[in-house]
Amino acid sequence: MPPQIEISPLTQKQFTAQITLAVKNFGKGPALNIVAGGRITTHGHVLETITSTCDLMSSFVGLKPSRPVTSSEDMSKLQWGQVLFPNQPSFNSIITTSGNSSDVVGKEAFVVGCIVYKDQFGNPHWTKFSYSTGPYLKDVVRDTSSFKHLYVSSANNYTDDVEKKPNCSVTAVPE
Repeated sequence: MPPQIEISPLTQKQFTAQITLAVKNFGKGPALNIVAGGRITTHGHVLETITSTCDLMSSFVGLKPSRPVTSSEDMSKLQWGQVLFPNQPSFNSIITTSGNSSDVVGKEAFVVGCIVYKDQFGNPHWTKFSYSTGPYLKDVVRDTSSFKHLYVSSANNYTDDVEKKPNCSVTAVPE
């Protein structure tokens, strides 16, 4: 389900938003050390924002970030996040973020982020997500009500499984 957004008035210079994600395990084994992150961004910054969000959280489960991230301790050695079993009801992960109101008002805004976790064998995984306020001029952010109904984006919603699957190319075999 799309994230739920509670956002301060966009008439102020800075906004603060609370992003609530319903996190569910669709796998066959438990998901361990689940950590979720999310932010609000605009068109042209979606991929960069998703990547930086994942980079900040990747070390929580032992993944290597795509860019250097500085920390004073080895995050993979610490216990972080939630545990979620298959068929268990989802839990809400609440993320607080902020930004400049002028960066989103009058534009198509996106709620993007990343969820990282380990499987029961200790293998790290990630899921990236992106939702928008809508692709049409009538759907640009005008006020806080613009975040009441979000649309799943046509891109930037995928898991690490896409990196593991071979391409679906067809090879002709001579007779």
